[in-house]
Amino acid sequence: MNTDGILTTTGVNSQVLDKSDNTVGHITLCDYDDTCGATYDMMLEETINLEGITVILESSSQSYHVWNLTVRSKTQVLETKAGLHDDSKHLCIGYRRGSWTLRLSGKYEPNGDVYKSAPQIKRVICNSTDLPQSRPHINLVQALADRQDKDIDIDKSRYNLQGQSASTEQYMTVVDELKTFGESEDG
Repeated sequence: MNTDGILTTTGVNSQVLDKSDNTVGHITLCDYDDTCGATYDMMLEETINLEGITVILESSSQSYHVWNLTVRSKTQVLETKAGLHDDSKHLCIGYRRGSWTLRLSGKYEPNGDVYKSAPQIKRVICNSTDLPQSRPHINLVQALADRQDKDIDIDKSRYNLQGQSASTEQYMTVVDELKTFGESEDG
């Protein structure tokens, strides 16, 4: 039993890197969880027409992660996220850090027990765009789909691909019960 509430996980970073590890832009990573009041239908309605490739993952029951693989500036990502029901804490923390991160793996107790399973791909939407799409993030989505035995069809030839690598990071988080510690019922 985890008495301190600390968990570890691995997440994907929004940065799209060139061959010299310089940032050429960011993808849009959105966190739709129960704290932002969004339902699956609301999230889908907001994101189904985003330009380029959009990946919807179920991060836990009734909570979703959205990756839009269009390469944008940090300011453009912020503007996109601000127009959606993205978790406001996720928006603000990422802006202050200079990049956004969303969980890729399960959440693990200090003893290695799984607290929460890895997010599962639910849907991939491939819309037309002239804007570049992140090559390394497409490759990561394909690797996740293969690991999850999901058959996805992303026709890379339809898109202008940009970037050579994307980073992941291991980080600490807390159990769900501690995420709302100190918050009042009305905000």
